[in-house]
Amino acid sequence: MQSYYYYDGKTHQGPSSASTLKSLRQRFIITDDTPVCEAGKTEWRAYREIAFIIGNQAKAEVSIHLHQQKAQMATAMQNPAQVRNQRASLLLSACIFVFTGLAILQVLAGIMYCKSDVPMLGWSLILASAAHILPIAIAYALRQILERIVRD
Repeated sequence: MQSYYYYDGKTHQGPSSASTLKSLRQRFIITDDTPVCEAGKTEWRAYREIAFIIGNQAKAEVSIHLHQQKAQMATAMQNPAQVRNQRASLLLSACIFVFTGLAILQVLAGIMYCKSDVPMLGWSLILASAAHILPIAIAYALRQILERIVRD
């Protein structure tokens, strides 16, 4: 991929890809008169003079990026076991998040009750929040096992 430098009026910026330059132009960050120099060369030209070349290179960069994404998707589709393991890992992560949140909420409720007229209920809630630790530990252990399976 070809890279370019451009002068923003204060300093030289870059190296930037053709698609980045095209995006900067579309957002009016650079103008048609912005000096641009191809990496490895010494000649600075106005953006408008090389806009066609940059536009074609940007299209090629996007095409390569799309091709890489398609290849990644094809790889994922070829290995359904890995996709299932990743989904299971995400589900287990969600379980960890939910049970941790429930434990925290239960402890906070217990603290509020301890400060109110019903301290026994508060202590009961705080102690009972320990029951959330087992599902958290199980979900964490299963997620670790799945990640090892995916790596191997």
